[in-house]
Amino acid sequence: GARTLEPLAAFAEKDVQGAAEAARKAEEEAARKAEEEAKAEAAVRAKSDVVWLNDDDFDAAVAATPHFVKFYAPWCGHCKALAPTWEDLATQFNVDNPKRGATIAKVDCTAEGKQVCSKYGVKGFPT
Repeated sequence: GARTLEPLAAFAEKDVQGAAEAARKAEEEAARKAEEEAKAEAAVRAKSDVVWLNDDDFDAAVAATPHFVKFYAPWCGHCKALAPTWEDLATQFNVDNPKRGATIAKVDCTAEGKQVCSKYGVKGFPT
């Protein structure tokens, strides 16, 4: 068939609309996943005896009392393997006997602790 302006414009319009719809759906899916992950993390934090530090509270916390901090990345296999032991350590120090002299904490270097990790030169995980 003939290649005229109207059919090409209609095709382009349809293609742009389809791409916009796909982008909107992808954004909605990403937002849904982020919300689910945030809820899951909140549930984990609520059950955890570990003190979770971030860019906003790290300096004040470690200046106030001694802390033993694990700098980690959620995707890190070694960090995941250490997690149960870190929780047990936190229970012993933070809950069972808080006068042992140190608070057991951790910082997520991929999220709310990026600046702290950069400041202290964290390049590998766990540190």
